[in-house]
Amino acid sequence: MVLRDVDGTNVWQSDSTSTGAVKAELLNTGNLVLKDHKDVIVWQSFHYPTDTLLPSQSFTRKKLVSSSKKGGFATGYFNFYFDSDNVLRLSYDGPEITSLYWPNPDLTVFENGRTNYNSSRNAMLDDMGRFLSSDRFQFNASDAGSRIKRRLTMDYDGNLRLYSLDNLTKSWKISWEAMAQMCNVHGLCGRNGICTYTPSPICSCPPGYPDEVKFLEIPYLDYYGFDLNYSRNITVKNCSDLCLGDSQCHAFSYRLAGEGVCYTKGFLFNGVQTTSFPGSMHVKLPASLQVAGSTLLSASVPKCESSNVNVQRGMPNSEFSRIRGTKGYMAPEWALNLPITAKVDVYSYGVVILEIVKGIRLSNWVVEADNQEPEPEFVRFIRLVKRKILCGEDSWLGEIVDPRLQGNYSKNQARTLVEIGLCCVEEDRNKRPTMAKVVHTLLNCEDDQ
Repeated sequence: MVLRDVDGTNVWQSDSTSTGAVKAELLNTGNLVLKDHKDVIVWQSFHYPTDTLLPSQSFTRKKLVSSSKKGGFATGYFNFYFDSDNVLRLSYDGPEITSLYWPNPDLTVFENGRTNYNSSRNAMLDDMGRFLSSDRFQFNASDAGSRIKRRLTMDYDGNLRLYSLDNLTKSWKISWEAMAQMCNVHGLCGRNGICTYTPSPICSCPPGYPDEVKFLEIPYLDYYGFDLNYSRNITVKNCSDLCLGDSQCHAFSYRLAGEGVCYTKGFLFNGVQTTSFPGSMHVKLPASLQVAGSTLLSASVPKCESSNVNVQRGMPNSEFSRIRGTKGYMAPEWALNLPITAKVDVYSYGVVILEIVKGIRLSNWVVEADNQEPEPEFVRFIRLVKRKILCGEDSWLGEIVDPRLQGNYSKNQARTLVEIGLCCVEEDRNKRPTMAKVVHTLLNCEDDQ
């Protein structure tokens, strides 16, 4: 059994080719099964969970992995699984770091009410809304009882939630969740980001970052983990000197609590601001940066980059740069001259390439379709091009290239740019190429012969 994407690539398959499967059934439990001619189950979806666990579905050595966004299907960064110590955990597994955040990482296994002595690693949600695990973790749905449809989902925002179906409204209601305080979900606000309750959790950034440096004190703020140094019975001045003397130090946490306690931080991740925290975070900033107070709140979800990072990005232009050959319009010069670092956004690169080919901005346009929600022009454009390629239409390239070129361009280079652009903007980040591969392809793209 195979599921194919619009471009014809296999995105999922059951790997049951040698089992003699002759039919598929969707059971009342929600389990999709393949059976052989003797009606024996030879493959079942319950053995391969994605982000959701259903009642009676045994959870053993597999993971629940979140989606990347609400309503999306690409793989996200949050995981629910049995760790190597036989304990159920939630973790953030991002492109730069991995961080455990549930159960409380400040407590031992036994202080969290768990045990790591049972190596069977098995858990299950039953039809009554009760969840039992071999590590002694258990919970009950707030509406515990039979005849209610439920699902346990690793949500895109990093929280593990049990949902119950309301038969009257036909909507899913939360009947249990692992994280009562969302700011304790690691990675929620991204690198350097700070999660603050207002009273709902929002993400914000600390201002700035360092050359000649100074420290901005932000009260009640702490960043969890990534300590470079831990010192007790120390003054705030001595703590500051420790951070100044370490080029890897981005900030230090200081709390009195009867004695001066200092943590210097090599990485700012999982920031939480709450009045229950008995200290302050002192963030390293450029001395020239003018900061009015320490207000951090923002209504949006920001990307917190330090001020000494300057990643250049090419901007789309309706003209193509001529780089080689008599017809070589299509390989953009800015794409070859950009400083390629790990911080260049592959997705944004793909957007720009496709806008160059089309000769107009696509990212800001909206098309109103009959009886449908407004749709970004860029999304419609990607779907249209993929469909034309999949259907083998010979005229697709001429239909999408900037008409102002009047056909005066290399077909081979144009086709290569489109293919690169489509790969770079794949929703599933695992399908996107590296910047090194993109540049290698551009540099080796030949003109029409």
